[in-house]
Amino acid sequence: MLARLPGGWIGVEHGTVEFKLKAAKGGLRVDLGAGRVLTFKKPGKRKAIPAGLAGSYVSADSGAAWTIKGDKIEVSGPLVTGGPAWTIKGIDSDTVETLSAASWLQATQLAHLLRDKGGKIAALEVSTGRIKKMRFDKKE
Repeated sequence: MLARLPGGWIGVEHGTVEFKLKAAKGGLRVDLGAGRVLTFKKPGKRKAIPAGLAGSYVSADSGAAWTIKGDKIEVSGPLVTGGPAWTIKGIDSDTVETLSAASWLQATQLAHLLRDKGGKIAALEVSTGRIKKMRFDKKE
């Protein structure tokens, strides 16, 4: 249970979870314990989907393939075939958010764009609540 703590923090008074929250100028400070304090800021207006994102991407780790066309992603792989396209939205010049097409629970993923030395998109690193930095290489 969350409670008011000294110094304007809100957190857990007891138990095994160690974190505290506190309002900060333009955002929120989160104390994760062991001296780790992060500041989160409210995101601004979403950016457009980055130029050059369209194309086919494959993950060697999962065997999944994504084909991005405009703001849609066709997903295929060993665990997914067919179905409605997912949606993609821009966050900033190097990050996009994917939204699954599920009707009752919409999963989201963050994909960070990895660029080659010339600035072209070479791969996506996709992270979810459970998966971190799963690489999808862009096929030429």
